[in-house]
Amino acid sequence: MILHPTRFRAIAGVVAISLVGGLLAFGAVPVAGASVLPGADAAASATPAPEGSPAPDESPEPAVSPEPEATTTPEPGTSPDPGTAPEPEVLPAPEASPAPTPTTGPAAPPADEPEPTLDQPDAVLPDDADAPTLSPSPTPTPPSETAAPVAPVEPSANSPPESPFRARADVSAFAAGVTEPATQTWIETFEQGVGTTPIRVDQYATSRYTGSAFWLNVNNCNGVVVNYNATFPATPFCTLGDATGSRFKVARMADVLGQVQANVAAGTVNPGGATDTTPVNGSTATTRANHGVTAMTSAAQGTQAANQVVLESVGAVGPTPATADRYYSMSIDVSEDSCAARPGGQNNNSRLDLALVTGTTVRPLTTAPIVACTVTNGRYTSNVFPADNQTDPWGTGSPSTRAGRFFTDTAVLLTPAQAAAARVRLTNQESDVAGNDFSFDNLRLLDSTPSLDKEFSPLTVPAGVASTLTFTVTNTTELAAKPDWGFTDALPAGLVVAPSTSGSPAIGGTCTSTTGAAYAVTAAEGSSTITVAGGDLAAGAASCTVTVAVLSNSGGTYTNGPSNVTTVLNAPDATTLTVEPPTTVTIRKNVVSRAQAADQFRLALVSGASEVASATTSGSALGLQTQQVGPVNVTRGATYTVGETVVTSAQLRTYTSSYECARGTTVIARGTSVSGSLTIPDEAGVSIVCTFTNTAQATASLYCDGSYLYSVRSDGALTQTNALSSSTSQTAAVIAAGPAGTANANSLAIDVEGQTAYAITRSTATNANTATGVITYSVSPSGTLTATRTAFATPQTLSTTASITMGAFDPVGRAFVVGTTSVVNNVGRINLWRFNGATANPLFTLLGYVSTGANSAGNGDMAFDAKGNLHILRSEGTQAQFFSVAGPALSASTGGEITATATTQRTVAGIGAGPLNGLAFSPRGTAYVGTGTNAYQFDPLTWTAVPNTPTIVLGTDAVPSTDLATCASPSTFSVSKSVLSRVTGQAHDFRLAVATGGSEVAFANTGTTGTSASIGPITAPVNTVMTISELLQTTAVTTAAVPATYTVIYECWADGVRIASARMDATRTASVTIPNQVSVGVACTIYNTAQPVAEIKVRKSTVDGLGANPRPAAGWTVGTSIASAGSGTVVLPADPASTGAAAGRSEVTTDANGLASFFVLYGSATGSATVSVLERQQTGFRLDSLVCAVTRGTATTSTTDTNSATDASGYAVRTVAGTIAPGNTVDCTFTNRPIATLTLVKRVSFGSTAPSAWLLDAARSVPAALAGPRGAGGSGTINAVPVSADTPYRLSESGGPATYVQVGDWSCVTATGATVPVTAAGDITLSRGSTVTCTVTNATASLTLLKNVQNPSTGFVPSTWNLTATPATLTGLTARTVAGADFQSAGNPASTFDVRPGHSYTLTEALAQSGTRLAYRQLRLELRQPNGSWTPVTSATITAPAAGQAAVYRFVNAPVAPTTLPLTGGQSTDAYLFSGFAVLALALALAVWHGRRRRRRSTA
Repeated sequence: MILHPTRFRAIAGVVAISLVGGLLAFGAVPVAGASVLPGADAAASATPAPEGSPAPDESPEPAVSPEPEATTTPEPGTSPDPGTAPEPEVLPAPEASPAPTPTTGPAAPPADEPEPTLDQPDAVLPDDADAPTLSPSPTPTPPSETAAPVAPVEPSANSPPESPFRARADVSAFAAGVTEPATQTWIETFEQGVGTTPIRVDQYATSRYTGSAFWLNVNNCNGVVVNYNATFPATPFCTLGDATGSRFKVARMADVLGQVQANVAAGTVNPGGATDTTPVNGSTATTRANHGVTAMTSAAQGTQAANQVVLESVGAVGPTPATADRYYSMSIDVSEDSCAARPGGQNNNSRLDLALVTGTTVRPLTTAPIVACTVTNGRYTSNVFPADNQTDPWGTGSPSTRAGRFFTDTAVLLTPAQAAAARVRLTNQESDVAGNDFSFDNLRLLDSTPSLDKEFSPLTVPAGVASTLTFTVTNTTELAAKPDWGFTDALPAGLVVAPSTSGSPAIGGTCTSTTGAAYAVTAAEGSSTITVAGGDLAAGAASCTVTVAVLSNSGGTYTNGPSNVTTVLNAPDATTLTVEPPTTVTIRKNVVSRAQAADQFRLALVSGASEVASATTSGSALGLQTQQVGPVNVTRGATYTVGETVVTSAQLRTYTSSYECARGTTVIARGTSVSGSLTIPDEAGVSIVCTFTNTAQATASLYCDGSYLYSVRSDGALTQTNALSSSTSQTAAVIAAGPAGTANANSLAIDVEGQTAYAITRSTATNANTATGVITYSVSPSGTLTATRTAFATPQTLSTTASITMGAFDPVGRAFVVGTTSVVNNVGRINLWRFNGATANPLFTLLGYVSTGANSAGNGDMAFDAKGNLHILRSEGTQAQFFSVAGPALSASTGGEITATATTQRTVAGIGAGPLNGLAFSPRGTAYVGTGTNAYQFDPLTWTAVPNTPTIVLGTDAVPSTDLATCASPSTFSVSKSVLSRVTGQAHDFRLAVATGGSEVAFANTGTTGTSASIGPITAPVNTVMTISELLQTTAVTTAAVPATYTVIYECWADGVRIASARMDATRTASVTIPNQVSVGVACTIYNTAQPVAEIKVRKSTVDGLGANPRPAAGWTVGTSIASAGSGTVVLPADPASTGAAAGRSEVTTDANGLASFFVLYGSATGSATVSVLERQQTGFRLDSLVCAVTRGTATTSTTDTNSATDASGYAVRTVAGTIAPGNTVDCTFTNRPIATLTLVKRVSFGSTAPSAWLLDAARSVPAALAGPRGAGGSGTINAVPVSADTPYRLSESGGPATYVQVGDWSCVTATGATVPVTAAGDITLSRGSTVTCTVTNATASLTLLKNVQNPSTGFVPSTWNLTATPATLTGLTARTVAGADFQSAGNPASTFDVRPGHSYTLTEALAQSGTRLAYRQLRLELRQPNGSWTPVTSATITAPAAGQAAVYRFVNAPVAPTTLPLTGGQSTDAYLFSGFAVLALALALAVWHGRRRRRRSTA
């Protein structure tokens, strides 16, 4: 059949399409939905590897374990890397040591070692070495050895010399004054080349020594080197006299010298004869081998010259070389045979001298000779030879010889050259031969240079306070004289010699000069060098000292070491002085406004009566002035006065003055006057700044400050004086002229504001008892002081036969009070009148009178203090006496007698003939008194003049001053007596007294039934020591001691501050000091009870932040209170001036020991009370515990309370268990630990997760610390949690979604915004009292996945795909899938989710319905830029944005274009058809071939 060509082409096309479709079905061409990026086919579909895993083509090769390497020993000064674990050290095996080769005979010295010489120690040779063979004479046969105890042996005499310099490593400042042995620099033991054969000493060691012919006469047994084992030849040694006995003696003396060398303890020395029977024999083989040099003089040789040389070195002995000048002394071992012998009744024992010889100069080392027979504890003996005299072996009647080691009593100072050339010389003063028998050994040359030590005391001082630098020169143990030493000490920079006014002598000590150069210590005040010259240590002196006071005005550490010293002495160890930073005061001036542009202000700091520093302002600027006082170094704990003076043309006070002194932000003193006291804290480095602030007053006034004094003259003129402006004579300035025609003005008074002053004009009659008018001194609004006299319509007679002499202003009653003196019934009176006003009726009201006890009126004046107490001065000639009226007594008076305290009348010196007619007080309690022409300042208790105060000229004889006044209040003192109960059946009258300086000031009695008595208030200067006491008044003139059956307790208060409280001792006296405080009032009370008291001690202790290291805490307010107490029960302390304290409650501050004592006094023996103890909490502390011990009789019970709660007022009040009765004691300790407050805050800066998703924690570093805050973010458990101060807490967080990370470190700040550091590990340490908030911030990142479809069609839209972000493996992170959506400008919240910032994610897309095949392919992945553009991303694995950032990604897809088959003719169509048929033919051929093969296999 023939097909039509067209049909054929159609069939062929269908077949071709089918073949192509089949190929497509097998995946030959990609289709949409495969999610493959162009060029990233495999990578896009690969499962992402976990974070940190190597890529498949980056797999690491297996690690190869390195072979161990031999460890190399580090170079000196290096150390192994601390970050590297040490490897086992590989060390070579030790080499085998060659066995020593046995030798016979003495070993030969090394080739490079010279033979022993004079400047080397002796070599030890065998006893028989080089011994010549001589014919022996009869030789003593050694007896059997005698056992004897041997003391510890000192270093061998044959050992190498010790270092000549003092070893300082084990010597501290505590060794100052403790002697140390001298250092041996050379020794001669006479053991070189000798054996048992005697040898001449002048032939010993190649003729090393020489001597005089007598002492080298070996025939006479002199100058022979011999030992106990000696074999004497027939000649020439010891052949004269009793030759055999002499040989035995010198042999045994050599043994004795060996015992001395071996430190054998000797027997006690007796004077000889029959009682000398028990010498010590410590002979051993070693001691018997010892050699000595004989000086036996066995036979008489006639008269000999004294001081002959026994032994002298021929050449220099060559001690160990020295590099500096050194002191040298010597020692020698001597044995004397004839101590008990007295030939001819003479004492001919040897008297030896040692000296050093340099050239022709002989330097004696002994001022007193060495006499062996005088040694203490030096009785020795040795084994007696068989042939020896058995009954008297020493030939003296004594069984012993005297022996010992003897040191010279003098040392000489030699230069290194002199020491190197020195020869030794031994001489004997004794010239007689009989009884002059000795041997010697072990000549030693000693470096006996003294040592210098230095030490500061105290080791720590405040800046500006002296410390004593003590130099101690310590001798060596032989205590030889050391003359003419000296030293120079260069003090460390900043340390100088203190001035003599620093409180201790600048120079002192015990060192002196006994010979030679004059002793001198050069240490000028302010110098940094101390030089000592001509110092001597006398023989026998162990040490002496030089002391110099030094100081520094700057804080720091000052080390004075050996390099600071130049000296011949052994250099000292270092000593260190710690100078605490100075405490300083600065006084500044702040001018708010000026009354006059030219006004200036003089600032001053005053200590006592001495001005320390001052400064005066200049210019007319306002605000803080450039000129200031200081900073000035001040004494800690001392009290100063800060003050100012207005330098102005105005005479009145035109400025308000106030001052405030602060240390940092804490105010420690303030006032509203031109001066005030400042007590310096007893702390180092405190900087106090005092600022005086002045504002121009709208209205001028008089000065109501302690430095200003006013007086009125008879003509009515008012004068003013600044008493502190000079310490010399001053003249009062008239500030207001008297009204015209005024005469006989008196009775000056000034109100407390200084706005008005008053004076009375009186009649000119003899008694001047009539008031004719009143002068008013007032300040006008313009600042002018004017004096106006108002005459009384009717003159007022104030008391009959009286004189108007006094005036004062009552600050409490706001009244002008006038005083007159009179005599009624021969008893003097002071009548007190209140002036009611010039127009009042009556003009004057009689308040009452004070009886003076005198029979004359007298003169005087009066003044009030700030509390309304009146102080009256009565003067008769030069006699003065005070009468003090308590304010309440004056207020209650109705015209009768007023009770007053009378002080002891005293004579006032230095005021001329008197009397005193004026009185005014300074706020320091001193009294200004006037005589008419002059004013003086006195102590009102002792009536002694105040040093360094001026004489003030007030007026003249013609126009005298008649009265004085100030508007300042003095300091006062009062004491009262409270009798709670008396001994049953006894009517005791208690006499209360006050004294100062040993003289009684005032007294008062209770009477036999009274329960109270009082003295004062009386004026008392600050810093005055007041003594209070009590006795029993037995008769009108006799007293007796208060019996011990009374419990007496006193306490004193100063304006609300308790300054003393204790039991009175058996003397019933106590002392209290008036505080240095302006206008202070001190009130003391003495309580008596016949019953036992209960004593309550409240202790305050603070621990560290861990609850450890308790220490006393001063300055805490603690107290006690009583309830359910019987009648008459009192709890002390109790401030008598307090009106606000609760009944039965007492509070005080703890002292320096953290203690406050309280007493409960009972009115009866059966009394009891419920007692509570309390403390007021301080900021930055928490109450840890209260421990109370209550003792009732012999039983003590203890309780512990750990409750930390306080009441609304901040008090912790705890009731003591059980009732407290008389005689019980309570001892309670409040313990507080320092705390801070810590708050943890969680902040989420990006993301919607709540802070409560995280757990925040501040973990304590040790269990003993308070638990830190821990809880969910934002919860109350982590807000304001008390934590231990000064203790580390580790901050951490946990929990929260894994898609969040911590942003930055923890941030901690105080309540004021100050940063608190946090370590890299997250540790924070809070200071006490701080309130700290620590914040940790977390954030996530945002990822938006979108789908963009190009040319979308039905079923081919973005939602057809799901988009997935798969994180790299991390706990808590999971893949997130969203439905595809295209970008919306309003946002795509459904396509947005949180991702972990900075984490790795792989982005993929997949069909929403699996199995669907679409003809779309993925073109690319794009990232949206901030400008709205899209940029391609080359990898589907991305890094999430940083915390707080967002990113938008989208997949872009497009449809796949279908294949187009051409349906028209032409060459291209035919080619396609032929290709299709070719493919079809090939397929058919393959099918036929395959079928044939199968048939062949089946038939085979």
